[in-house]
This record gives sequence, structure tokens and C-alpha cells, in this order.
Amino acid sequence: KEQLAVAQAKRRARQQAGTSEQNNPAQAEPGVEPPTLVEQESSGQVVSFERLEEVEKVAQEQVDAINQLYRSDGIVFVDPSFPPTDRSLYQTIEASTTWKCRACNHRNPLPPPPSVEALFRLMHDPSQRERRISC
Repeated sequence: KEQLAVAQAKRRARQQAGTSEQNNPAQAEPGVEPPTLVEQESSGQVVSFERLEEVEKVAQEQVDAINQLYRSDGIVFVDPSFPPTDRSLYQTIEASTTWKCRACNHRNPLPPPPSVEALFRLMHDPSQRERRISC
């Protein structure tokens, strides 16, 4: 919230400075281009937008400190907009526990996870890549 407030204050100051710079361009900072706030589409409509890049910029030290805090406390970060639930990860809840046979379209329970050796064989053995499972 603090970063957003700071970014909004900077934006307001920039906009106010932009209007005074338009009146007196000599006061503009050298080498700093003002952000584009208005563009004209080919249809002639005027579209305005603001860049919110300042909100997304975070010092790497802050990121490292947050990551260290999570590691030291044993906390796993969970994005609230994408929690690790079946509803987030699968198209349907049914797909989280079953698979659909392409030959007959019947749904079957998922098999147990393969062992490390079987997984390696599935990934690297060309004959295993072509293998199809049917119900």
C-alpha cells in the first residue's frame, strides 16, 4: 500500500510538472522524457493510459529479505490469486483424481505415481514414449 501511495504521489507530481513544462519547456529535466499519457488510434479516437511501472519496481534487497524471512520461519508463500487447490489446477474437480481414456472416453482412477526408475525410463526410453495406456 505504501508503494502504491508513493507511486501515485510521484505520478501526480509528474503530471503537475508536465503541465508547467508544457508552458515552459526549458524547466524539463535533461535526458528525461515525460511518459506518454495520451495516444491517438488510427481510427482517430483518443485513448489515454497511465504506466504503473513504479508500483512493480521493488528493490532486490527487499525481495531477498522477504525470501530469507520465509525460509527462516519455514513459511511457504501462497499466491492468494492462485492457491494450490484442485479448482485452480484442473479444468474440473473430476480431472484431479481421474483420467479419460482416448479410445473409449471412459474415466478411470489415476494410477499411483511412478517410481524414480520408472519415471526415468518413461522420460528417456524411446519405446516407452510411444506406449499408450488404455482402460
